Amino acid sequence: MTWSWRYEDAEGKPVEGPNETFSNQADAESWLGQTWRDLVAAGAVEVVLVEVVPSTATATTVCAPSAAPGSASADPTP
Repeated sequence: MTWSWRYEDAEGKPVEGPNETFSNQADAESWLGQTWRDLVAAGAVEVVLVEVVPSTATATTVCAPSAAPGSASADPTP
């Protein structure tokens, strides 16, 4: 199994972003924690973590950074 991210704008339309794959969910989430600001700057307001299982794919929404870049609410840290 591998994990990857799909990026979407406020209307749920695809947004271009890095095509990274990860061997586990923890690595995928760690990477997102390090790069979310760049994704928001590129227009992503929602990300979907996709677990690719042989001969099938399951998508689960796990994070939605819905604030505009530079706004106080765009930073998930308390």
